[in-house]
Amino acid sequence: MALTKSFSGKRAKLYVDGRDIGYATGISGSENQQLTRVDVLGEIFTKEIVPGGRSVQFSAQFVRIKRGSAKALGLMASGGDTDTILNFPPITVVIYDRAGEEAIERIQGCVIEQRSWSVDQAGVFSSNVSFQAIRMLVEDEE
Repeated sequence: MALTKSFSGKRAKLYVDGRDIGYATGISGSENQQLTRVDVLGEIFTKEIVPGGRSVQFSAQFVRIKRGSAKALGLMASGGDTDTILNFPPITVVIYDRAGEEAIERIQGCVIEQRSWSVDQAGVFSSNVSFQAIRMLVEDEE
């Protein structure tokens, strides 16, 4: 189902593995399809273009209100134990349009690539988190 209104980050609500982690002030994502050209000897033009794989990346910026850091929210492994970090399971993130209460993106197999934070002059603490992921599903896609 297509959205009839524009989607803005301030209306986005993030859920991670079914847990509400708060509102996003900005979300961006990309899904890239790697293509391979099939060339044939004796043919000047490419014979066909075939998909070779897909990659997904996204980032979320949110005001830190609930429970604290990305680690405290369960988005990434905490502690310095190598085994814990290597065996931390991928997560699923669902992004809802707060105004319509509709799930607009479901991102599976998410692993944090980078996290950062900032505090502005008004004392607002915000977090920025970048993910690599396996699959991005939209609307009613399974």
